Amino acid sequence: MKKYVFLLISIISLDACSSSKDTERLKWTKDYAFCRCLDYSLQSELDVNIKEIDHSIQTYMDIAQLYGIYMELDAFVLDFTQQIPEPIIEDLKGTKPYMSYCLELRESNELDVLVRRLLKNKRADIQWGD
Repeated sequence: MKKYVFLLISIISLDACSSSKDTERLKWTKDYAFCRCLDYSLQSELDVNIKEIDHSIQTYMDIAQLYGIYMELDAFVLDFTQQIPEPIIEDLKGTKPYMSYCLELRESNELDVLVRRLLKNKRADIQWGD
């Protein structure tokens, strides 16, 4: 009986650990998408390459292990940034609400569904360190 209890506790612990790492990876991937959104937005408006002055994009790519899936995620984010509308308020013409839209993207259900699908499809490639 003790063997079964120990086995059950071990399985639950492994599942909880895996779930925690999946949650972290989901958060990091969404943070990466937010950074890319700002990168694409500012690059188009200011001709600024954020990666030259900030390493956040590369850091999130590394810790979330996005190699192999980042291209589809980047395409989604780029398409999103190209659809950020011009403001309707006359005093704000010539500007766009990049930061607020990038925050909305980060919290959107569309991004959540895409990221979960991409991470699920790449699960076999995930090799978390101990």
